[in-house]
Amino acid sequence: MEIRKDWFTGRMCIVSEARGKRPHYFSEVIEQKTLCPFCPGNEKMTPKAELITKIKENNIEVETGEEIWYSSEWNSRVFENLYPAFDTQSDSPNYPYGYHYLIVETRSHNKDIDEYGENEIKSYIEALTSIKRKIEENKKVKYVSIFRNYGKEAGASVSHAHTQIIGSELIPPNIEREMKIFSEKPEAMNLLINEARVQERVIFEDDFIAFVPFAPISPFEFWITSRNKVVDITKDSEEMLKLFNVFSKLIFTMKKILGNVSYNYYFHIAPSSFSNFHWHMEVIPRTNIYAGYELGFGATIITTKPETAASTIKQTLSSNKFLS
Repeated sequence: MEIRKDWFTGRMCIVSEARGKRPHYFSEVIEQKTLCPFCPGNEKMTPKAELITKIKENNIEVETGEEIWYSSEWNSRVFENLYPAFDTQSDSPNYPYGYHYLIVETRSHNKDIDEYGENEIKSYIEALTSIKRKIEENKKVKYVSIFRNYGKEAGASVSHAHTQIIGSELIPPNIEREMKIFSEKPEAMNLLINEARVQERVIFEDDFIAFVPFAPISPFEFWITSRNKVVDITKDSEEMLKLFNVFSKLIFTMKKILGNVSYNYYFHIAPSSFSNFHWHMEVIPRTNIYAGYELGFGATIITTKPETAASTIKQTLSSNKFLS
């Protein structure tokens, strides 16, 4: 057993591999099949589309306007969340002013990103970056959060793959913490990259570095970042395509190890007005249960040592010969 605290996140975790051997006595809940509001043909079950993307002869086109509101001819589709956490109906001081959009990534109901073809990934990226640019046109928006919940345990209420994007006046506390670190410690960016390159926890390296963090909140959690300083990778579609090609292979590998596990991913990028920053992406498989200790005392019990998780991921990657 071991206590760890991460200098960058401030997280504390207790590595206790013995805890992973506990038996569990709960039966699995069988999900009921229902009509999916995100599938083609069911567009009127959602708010009107803000934009759609279409694949045309290997090119991705973005379309907007009234004629696409409920059209079923799309490859990725963006619309306001029917149950938003933020909206623009009020600008009173304590009101959560902002935008809350959903991006339906692909027409296929049962696909995850590790099964997408390259054009599907391009379509998804174009939808994501296009709606982000639109949100940023509103100067009241200080930060755009991009995140994805895959699977019920990760918080997804619809199984069809989708990403959420929130633009708000609020800069999230974790981003403010990282801004403070990068502002007060000019060497922090190099420290983060050097931390990523600790060989016992590196799982992949080229222009990007993928690694298991020193003190994760979940076994087999991994981060991805650029080798060189990049403030906001979402502003570069070509780099985003490279990133998601790596990410999709790592998700495939994670599922080889853990099965069809639920997971979250999210980007940490800079606010548009802040340049002293280095982006990263966090991927959290929902293999850990937050129980009384985690909720009550601010530390996480981890049942797989980070170095063990990294070694397992690397070996699985190598056996599948994905990222050479």
